[in-house]
Amino acid sequence: PTPSASSKNERMTELLGSLGEMAVDEGEAAMWKKRALESEAAVLRLQKRVAELESENDLLALANADLRGGGGGGGGGDDEGTPGAPERDAGDGFEALRVHGECDALRRFPDASIFGACEGANVVACALRPGQGREAAGGWAGTWDVACAGADGAVRLYGDAAGHWSSCDAAAAARTTACGSPAICLAWEPTHGERLAAGCMDGSLQLLDVPLGHCDVAGARRVKDHEKRVVCLSWSRDGRCLATCARDKSVVIYAASAPHGGQLAKKHTFVLPTNPESLCFAGDTLIVAAREEPFMRHVDLHTLAETRVSKNRSAWDTHVSFEALHLAASPDGKYLAAATDQHKHVVYPMGTNAHARVLTGHSADEYANARVGWLGDGAASLVSNSADPALFQWDFASGKLLTKIDRAHEQGIRNLDAAVSGDKLATCSFDKSVKLWSAAPHGLGGAEGQ
Repeated sequence: PTPSASSKNERMTELLGSLGEMAVDEGEAAMWKKRALESEAAVLRLQKRVAELESENDLLALANADLRGGGGGGGGGDDEGTPGAPERDAGDGFEALRVHGECDALRRFPDASIFGACEGANVVACALRPGQGREAAGGWAGTWDVACAGADGAVRLYGDAAGHWSSCDAAAAARTTACGSPAICLAWEPTHGERLAAGCMDGSLQLLDVPLGHCDVAGARRVKDHEKRVVCLSWSRDGRCLATCARDKSVVIYAASAPHGGQLAKKHTFVLPTNPESLCFAGDTLIVAAREEPFMRHVDLHTLAETRVSKNRSAWDTHVSFEALHLAASPDGKYLAAATDQHKHVVYPMGTNAHARVLTGHSADEYANARVGWLGDGAASLVSNSADPALFQWDFASGKLLTKIDRAHEQGIRNLDAAVSGDKLATCSFDKSVKLWSAAPHGLGGAEGQ
């Protein structure tokens, strides 16, 4: 039967009502989507503001410490009176350290530059070989060989047979060794400097034997105990242990069968809940910093027991206010420097969460490749890169900026390595060069910079 006109009208009314409801639902969905985007933008603004306030708070803390110390000559520590800060003996405080300006400042111009250090490829890492350097009339002489890793998968060794550095293009002076995969991090065995460790993109560890006084590789060994790229590696000060961490969330500790050499055997592997970012040794302790954790892990090499030490000023504070992107223990083993993804580096008395120094003046963010190193014997000064091509040096005793080299490279500094002893520094950059720096004798660095 043919539907009546009234039935058609009812169906049409129902259809129009359904379309209206759909339009209302779509409108509400668009409204809630817009509110969600606005909320996300507000959260980002608040996070940025929190970071700014934290930086301001650090600057105010430094200023307050200067006022308490009568002008900032290296008096009491800047976390005095901070809840949870450990007590310090009067004879072990900052009064016993050098006064501001007593340490040697970096020269404003490099001793040597290696342009195109990886023959057209980007330079990813560099490492200074331990040696017996001596100051000479024209710069620095001695066995200060430097290794650099390129994105082309090769490690190159540079050294001058005459024992004196000079600027050069990437030429016949280089000895090239293929690793099969780009090396991301490099480290010389610190006692004799005859073994170079390279952590690679494919998760492998390359061990290159390089006799002292030569830049030729006498032997190579490859082990692969990680599934993803190795982001950091470190030798213990006595050369008996080597540790690596990778993006598979694992840390591997190797032990040498003999001091200054011998076969490396895997001693222990432990897996973290998040990706480790950096590690370093301090005596018989391995210190590991991982992403999204408010603490650093201190692992005893004898018992493999783990102690967690907060990164924040207060041990009860579990907020992750910054990531520790790079760790460096001071040569005397008393302090730990942490390069962060914020506009600050934090120096801790070893084994504590007290902020002995908060170093500011440079720039960094979550995408920065922040690096920090110690210059001079003991704990004289610290050097760091920045988000721009600048190189920074702080006097540790006062926490004040000692030297800033605005254009140390043409582009941002990718990595740096400070000599185990002495005032020698190597830097590599996205401008594909490696540069060697040294400190001027006391009192000359600032004048030369002016």
